[in-house]
Amino acid sequence: MHHRVPHNNATTIQQRRRRATVCSKSSLLTTCVVLAMIIMSSGYYVAQAREIRKRSFAGLGCLGFYDKAKFARLERVCEECYQLYREPDIHSMCRQDCFRNTVFSRCLDALLLTSESKKFDDMVDELYG
Repeated sequence: MHHRVPHNNATTIQQRRRRATVCSKSSLLTTCVVLAMIIMSSGYYVAQAREIRKRSFAGLGCLGFYDKAKFARLERVCEECYQLYREPDIHSMCRQDCFRNTVFSRCLDALLLTSESKKFDDMVDELYG
């Protein structure tokens, strides 16, 4: 035997479902708008960070071709050297004159990277210009 729900209750249930659907669509739209704003702003900050790195590149006296990967690798040598000695000036001295200095060479020695010194010299020459 089937029990029929009175028309009033059926209508009320349908109205609740419609409201829930409207609310979920509204929530979805709000979520999409917020997500789009986050994505757009993160793109702005990525572009801004890239511009800061390029200014850092020029500020070091680098006049050659900006190669992000090579620049990052040379920066990492200076960072690792700083981590090794914990001397505040090492990082900036290592980067002076676009990595073309004795501190950078000494950092290569200290980090046991002298076997790759030709590769690093080529990177420095390309960035230095």
